[in-house]
Amino acid sequence: GEFGFAANPSSQQSVVTFAFGLKGVNRDVAPLVDMWKPHKFYGVPVYDTGFDLSTKVAQEYLDGFCDRLRKAKCDEEACKPFGTLVMPGTTSVDCFIEGFHTTNGGTFYEGTDFLTKLKDFRKGYPLGDTMIGVTGGTLKYVEVKAVLTLKRQQSDSIKGPIMNALDRIVSDEIALAPASLKSIIQTVPGEWSILITSRAISAGMWQGFAVCFPVVFLVLIF
Repeated sequence: GEFGFAANPSSQQSVVTFAFGLKGVNRDVAPLVDMWKPHKFYGVPVYDTGFDLSTKVAQEYLDGFCDRLRKAKCDEEACKPFGTLVMPGTTSVDCFIEGFHTTNGGTFYEGTDFLTKLKDFRKGYPLGDTMIGVTGGTLKYVEVKAVLTLKRQQSDSIKGPIMNALDRIVSDEIALAPASLKSIIQTVPGEWSILITSRAISAGMWQGFAVCFPVVFLVLIF
């Protein structure tokens, strides 16, 4: 279909996920995250209790976010030769709210009518059960996904500037968003965790050098 690329993303390009309505993850609850088996328990999501997509203002903002994301410029090496953060093409951004409004003939539904319509739409939307987070009958969060011009498994020097660019987008969008959509996080599964780990290891190495070299020097001269 026209919407829902996330069911079959590109095998070479990285895919970023923007989550609205999630503040983070609480890892300090039972049974706790096992450092040797982290895949067994990731923690508990922390939802923004003020999250609300049922107003026309919020839905129009999310429409605009998707449009701005498609047009976001990028001069970094990872974005060449395209010059954009996101791959060209109308299907490179998986924006469910666009599909929702198209399905409903452009009509904006609000309040309980919105939630009822969205639940029905969710059933037929690719990955709708994860991208449109309904828990206990309540909409807790939503996701927008995009295929980046950044290819997978690139060096830290290539993908680092892209993570920084996406963080800037999040900061800018938080400033633009209505009060009910201020909780925004972005992630590229796998890629960012490797990048952050690599940075931490590098920082630790240089800190270690800063300590050990003077010690070695003192040992040699005394």
